[in-house]
Amino acid sequence: MFLAIFNKMVQYCYLTLKGNKMEASTQKEWSNPREVQEEFGFSTSTLAKWRMNNLNLPFSKIGKYIRYKRSDIEAFIESNKVEVA
Repeated sequence: MFLAIFNKMVQYCYLTLKGNKMEASTQKEWSNPREVQEEFGFSTSTLAKWRMNNLNLPFSKIGKYIRYKRSDIEAFIESNKVEVA
């Protein structure tokens, strides 16, 4: 039940209002670990270790499904940026 609601919410997030038409967005707001690996380069095993060690990369878990919000990943990357003098 919760997974069905979550999937509907994620589906709704993919759509953006353009005039009177609903068009698919080019970027998904929520990603599973494999999609995060493909887009950002973090391996799925690294993501799992970070989840177990409560590293500051927020994620959502509905049942057995893990999802990462794009804005959280981008904020995590930005907060760990090292400035070179």
